[in-house]
Amino acid sequence: MKKYNTFFKQMTKLGFLIIMGLSMATCGAGSEYKKIPISKRVDISQPNVKTELLVHISKEDNYAFSLLFKYKNPKERELVSQLMRGKDANGRSTNGENTPISIDVYTIKDGQNVLVSIGGGDSFPTNASGLGYLKLIYNDYLMPGDYRVLIDTKAGNPKFKDIEVELYIGLAHRPK
Repeated sequence: MKKYNTFFKQMTKLGFLIIMGLSMATCGAGSEYKKIPISKRVDISQPNVKTELLVHISKEDNYAFSLLFKYKNPKERELVSQLMRGKDANGRSTNGENTPISIDVYTIKDGQNVLVSIGGGDSFPTNASGLGYLKLIYNDYLMPGDYRVLIDTKAGNPKFKDIEVELYIGLAHRPK
């Protein structure tokens, strides 16, 4: 019985060390640049919320920066759909609820942030996708390198409080 307890203690210690090692590796990976496509949760329900994302671009191409509105069940899907597809007073389709935001894209050279471009606005067209609903807020042709993307909510919209929204960055076109 004593031999079994010693073996069990050793295996517990080994398991603990493995878990600690994996946790430390995961924490270190969080500070590295992410590769495309990527997304990061953003709160657009409140004003002046800044969200930053570090991105590594390995291929020269046109990249799309979108807000991704996700849903988990049919009830959430219906709510998101209503917010994404609105009608004006004359019954014409609109781009849905306003999402007033700005986006700044910086390239990082020699440890310095160099502003590459500025985008944003109040109303963006909506497209349904397998991921949820996407509102394209900006696209740009980017060269390989490291970038810092900063999104800032200008006014916030409380109607999005209970909806999962992410800043999604991917190719602006589908590869063949």
